[in-house]
Amino acid sequence: MKNKIVFYLLIILGILLMLVYFSSKPSSNNPTVAVKTNTQVQATTVQVAQFYNGQDGYSLSIPSGNTSTCTWTYAGGNADVPYLKTTYAKTATEKHTITFPSGTLNSNYDFKVNCLDGFGNQYIGIFPKEQ
Repeated sequence: MKNKIVFYLLIILGILLMLVYFSSKPSSNNPTVAVKTNTQVQATTVQVAQFYNGQDGYSLSIPSGNTSTCTWTYAGGNADVPYLKTTYAKTATEKHTITFPSGTLNSNYDFKVNCLDGFGNQYIGIFPKEQ
């Protein structure tokens, strides 16, 4: 009886050792990749246009990719938590637009827009200067 218990414990120990060995060994299906840290992503600038169609607005076009996503942020001059709006373009010719009640663009808002096209390229919008 004692020999059987020792035998089963050795089998269990052997299985555990094999599991530890194979789980620590890199798999050919899951190769390890060196990750570069402290890298900067290059962003291309795009011009933001101002328009008025009964409301104040800004628009921009992303020159590449079939689809694109833009994240617009803006905050008043009193350092409020910024507003956030995301726009999506489903085709390369579709513009991203954002509108506000009339007179908003004359206010002291800090507007920013960051975009990403379908290929992973990043864009930063340059807003028109105040007149």
